[in-house]
Amino acid sequence: MYRKLIPTDGERLSFRLLTKNSLLLIVSNIGGAALSFGISILIGRGLGKLELGNWTFLFTWVAIISLMCEFGINSLLTRDVSRTSEEANRLLVASLSVQIFFAGILGMVIWFFFPLLSINSETFSAMPAVVTISFAGIVYGSFTAIFRSVQWVAPIVLSNILGLVVQLALSIFALRLGGGLLHLIWIAALIDIAQVISIGIFWWLKLSRSGGELRFSIDTSMVMVKHAIPFALAGIFAAIQMRSATMMVGYLRDTAELGLFGAASRWSESAKLIPNGIFGVLYPAFATKYGMGYYKRSVPIINVLAVGLVFTLCLFSGPILYFSYGAEYEQGSSILFWLGIGLLPSLLNGNMQSYLYAAGEEKYATKMRGLVACIQILTGLPLVYFYGAVGAALSLLFGEIAIWLPLRKRMRKIMNKPVERME
Repeated sequence: MYRKLIPTDGERLSFRLLTKNSLLLIVSNIGGAALSFGISILIGRGLGKLELGNWTFLFTWVAIISLMCEFGINSLLTRDVSRTSEEANRLLVASLSVQIFFAGILGMVIWFFFPLLSINSETFSAMPAVVTISFAGIVYGSFTAIFRSVQWVAPIVLSNILGLVVQLALSIFALRLGGGLLHLIWIAALIDIAQVISIGIFWWLKLSRSGGELRFSIDTSMVMVKHAIPFALAGIFAAIQMRSATMMVGYLRDTAELGLFGAASRWSESAKLIPNGIFGVLYPAFATKYGMGYYKRSVPIINVLAVGLVFTLCLFSGPILYFSYGAEYEQGSSILFWLGIGLLPSLLNGNMQSYLYAAGEEKYATKMRGLVACIQILTGLPLVYFYGAVGAALSLLFGEIAIWLPLRKRMRKIMNKPVERME
């Protein structure tokens, strides 16, 4: 059943399948972002700025716990299963055991210190829900890594969209009954648990019997941790890159300018939802023996998409901010303009780095991502001091430009090696 349903490394994946899966992940990304945005609006309008701030604070901790405990394991899992699908079950068990072990230790530490870390009594009372959401997200991420590695993304899209729709509906119902933030965050936790159960059922019915022996191996877990270190560092560097610009604007300028940067950066990050959907499908395809062929075919698609997104953001930066956030945000058009320019090298680099991680060149790709973070901070401090949020956008641009040529040279070197051609 599995062999007929999902192409494996021994078969050539059709570009039609990759295109269909890319479209499905794009729909999932855009739909999920829209529904998440709707939930934040619901909280902001229904409970006010204070509770929206508490919600943001709590989910920042969810992101921190998830990033530290995921440790790049799921990216490694996706790549390795793409190469050896017969070992999927053993690798899945190893990834879950490592991440849950990390999450258990970190969860207990944070729980112990959360009275000091929380900003008020309400965020402290929500800590069990935060830990629950983090645990569920870790387990869910490992299962979806298996699904992406075998190019079966429909269950991921279904569980993501359906889960958020139900969460939005239950949140509206809870608010009408007079519920507060604690009720809403527990709704989110229960939805996440339901998503884990649903994706687990899909896995058990369709993939488990063809993934090899389902067993735990301490040796496999230790090897996975060792090999995941570059992926973990890449995640940390990416988090620094995303947060440092915001922090520099917040500390060196004022909250009003930070608001303009936040509005502009939300749009630039939203523009990445489409290419991120494509990268999510291409990454496991790059890990197969036909990976170079897929990469060569993807380059013109990513180039055209990147130019189109950059053109749209730069040309319509003012109207985009005006109609989405209001007239007072239109002055942030110059920020969005430079963030839009920065999308071009960012997306081109993203495609090259995705291939490098899939092809076993993760150490080099991680070094480049660390270089971006360093350049962004070193250039960002003076630029933000003198030019504010525009300077922060420029620092992002300079960091991506700095690694474009080294990445391109690395890819040319790899292309010159003899590889198996796509049939």
